[in-house]
Amino acid sequence: MLEFIRKNSWIALAAIAAILIGFLLMDYAGKNVMGSDRFASVNETNYSYADQVELGENGLRMLGMLSSECQRHHAGMLAQFDTNKDGQLDDKERAAMGPANETALQRNLEAVVFLNQLYQMWAGIGPNNSKEDTKAMTNRIIVREEAKKYGVYPDKKQTDTFIENLAAFQNGSGDFDAEAYMQFIGKKDGNINKEREAAFHSLVADIIAWNALQAILVDDLKINEAIEGKMLDINQQTFDLSTARLHRAKYAPSTDPSEEDVKAFWEQNKGKYLSKERRGVTLFTLTPAENVKNDDNFRADIEELYETVMEANGRAVVKQLETASTRAGSEFIVKEETYPLAARDQMAAGLATPIVGADQGIETIADAAFTVEDAPAPAVYEQRKEAGKADSEIKAGQMRGVYSTKDGKYAIIRVNTIEKPTELPYEEARASALADLKTKLTSDKLHQTAQELFARMEKEDSLDKAFTIAKEVGAEVATIDKFTGEMENAPAALLNAGEALLTTDTGKLAPIMEDKDGILLVGIRKRSVEDGPQQAAIRTGYYFPQLENIHRSEIMTDWLLQCYVKYKVQVAQH
Repeated sequence: MLEFIRKNSWIALAAIAAILIGFLLMDYAGKNVMGSDRFASVNETNYSYADQVELGENGLRMLGMLSSECQRHHAGMLAQFDTNKDGQLDDKERAAMGPANETALQRNLEAVVFLNQLYQMWAGIGPNNSKEDTKAMTNRIIVREEAKKYGVYPDKKQTDTFIENLAAFQNGSGDFDAEAYMQFIGKKDGNINKEREAAFHSLVADIIAWNALQAILVDDLKINEAIEGKMLDINQQTFDLSTARLHRAKYAPSTDPSEEDVKAFWEQNKGKYLSKERRGVTLFTLTPAENVKNDDNFRADIEELYETVMEANGRAVVKQLETASTRAGSEFIVKEETYPLAARDQMAAGLATPIVGADQGIETIADAAFTVEDAPAPAVYEQRKEAGKADSEIKAGQMRGVYSTKDGKYAIIRVNTIEKPTELPYEEARASALADLKTKLTSDKLHQTAQELFARMEKEDSLDKAFTIAKEVGAEVATIDKFTGEMENAPAALLNAGEALLTTDTGKLAPIMEDKDGILLVGIRKRSVEDGPQQAAIRTGYYFPQLENIHRSEIMTDWLLQCYVKYKVQVAQH
């Protein structure tokens, strides 16, 4: 039960951004024969769009939702004992919490970090030209094949036990909370949603299998602390620096380029000047009737309705919504609005409606519309409308929902069509091309000046003489003492220059550095390494565990990519 997670430090993974994805499931058939619907082939078995939806799209959504549930549970426990409401626990609050609750709090956080890392790996590892959903599907299939080969794929009892021991599904006494579990899974026809539960158990079984494979492949990995300790000392150096700033604005051209030069620049770069992607969207707004209590039960009914819509691939959605709107106890009013093609920043006010509790990065209905990856081009969509096939050709991937709006309503959207960006004619692109050409001319002059100055400074036998030359030609010269890479108000160019500073000898110039303000020439006057109890704590409590976790992740990534070759994985283009 989360044994792998407990054995590894969560600190190293805490920087991984939380991915909070909504929970959506669809009921589809299994594999199909080779053909236009083939999305991947693994070990000479073909997997279709339906498989991608079930194992990829919905699997990632469930994985994100499980992470979200663990995070919610963690926040709830933290709030319970955070008496001064400062978002953290002091010694007094930890003492009041007690060891058992503190362990549960830690387990929750570890679970969140682990699940987010797993999401990134499953969604990120695979061919660069394939979608996240396809990668996740393929990686889950490989995990199943390998786990069964090693004899570590869990049975139903092991999967149930794992779920019951997840802190997110436990009450204050540490016992399994069946009601919390049912709320997470959702209801259908008044009972627990069996299709969704089966899909969740399938996902959990794959998570357990992944843990088991990690235990086999990398659990015994240990770093050489003596060598890594020396590396840590190198990385923790402080520097006394001399700097010379060449400000970008000083090298901007005094007059605009000629029209001929602007047009020639546009000709060379016309692929860069594109129209904005536009989308045509239909918004279905569901407003609870006056006699209906807008609570968790009502939302569960709306989510169940949405699942029914998705099971039909998003087809006949109007009829389904209208039929469901009169169901006793869950009546609602349906409003359908279809909006013409528009870019994201030009969408109608109705699509700018704020939504609550959605995935990270989705704040409005328009944001949700731009998460859809596949919809017909405008010409194809119009042809289907004329032929009366617009509804019958819809795919589930064009739908998004259910979203709660701040005014107590619910929203479902369908992206009808996507107009991809096209090259702009010169007249429309001219202003942007002119600005870009001026930027290029400025940059060219800046770099030429910097390289010439750097060459002169390098010839001097001391940094004092070198930076005297820089000052004479108009550079802004300064000194920075005890620079560590995290110093406030330091030039931005220095904050990304760790490797350049580490590999430059004392008394020498570092490679030329650049940021938005211009170019920075840097000389290292002195370097030192701090040591003491704090450094020792960093080594043992953070650096070494972090490095071990990074190496484990790298090995699992390499192993998974090797499996792509082993199982002759092929990913179709869609």
